[in-house]
Amino acid sequence: MNVRRVWAGAIKRIADQLDVHPEALRGWVKRAETDEGIVPGTTSAEAARKQSWNGSRRNCGGRT
Repeated sequence: MNVRRVWAGAIKRIADQLDVHPEALRGWVKRAETDEGIVPGTTSAEAARKQSWNGSRRNCGGRT
């Protein structure tokens, strides 16, 4: 049995039940896995911290 095919089928069924696009659900799952440390990547907290830091640099009057 192909795990990717089973996973894709599950995403499709759950997305239909939630009335969302399968790609949206896939993105949410990927983000949750990253935030939980299951897969490597930038967590939501790290991204927010970087965004906040970049915004404060823009507001300090210096060149960016």
